[in-house]
Amino acid sequence: EALADVTKEAVKLAEAAGIGLADAASTVGISLNQFGADASEASRFVNVLAAGAKAGSSGINETAQAMKNAGVASKLAGLSFEEANVGVQILAGGGLFAAEAGTGLRQVLLKLENEAEDRFKPSMVGLATALENLSAEQMSLTELTDMFGAEAMKSAAIMIAGAGDARTLQAAI
Repeated sequence: EALADVTKEAVKLAEAAGIGLADAASTVGISLNQFGADASEASRFVNVLAAGAKAGSSGINETAQAMKNAGVASKLAGLSFEEANVGVQILAGGGLFAAEAGTGLRQVLLKLENEAEDRFKPSMVGLATALENLSAEQMSLTELTDMFGAEAMKSAAIMIAGAGDARTLQAAI
């Protein structure tokens, strides 16, 4: 029964995204596994991917690629699948797509969870609030680089700049 549910949702995803059934099934399966979700939640995950593509800048296939790189870190940082998709959509709005967005989201989450004050940790305050709190700091390039490192600074800057869109995206997704 669970396999039938996942297959049904994978077919919907394939049609919506214009991708092959194998890719759609892989996307649903990997996402469910990364977030420790049951097969009965396949419909929710597909709806989140579709809503994100509609409300944001990252298409379903691009978001799926991003989640391959960021899903596990997102789950461990306490983000829901919806919140992780918000992060991907914010990054896409700033010009980072697919695997690059996933890597960027992962790097930002790791820095925030391991080295930041509690008010900046998504696991403590949620992604939208963490980004709003970071935005309020109005950090300089040097401060961003010190906090996130040279490699993750670009992703962090995009996410912080998109803080104002986080709650709108979350509601839409």
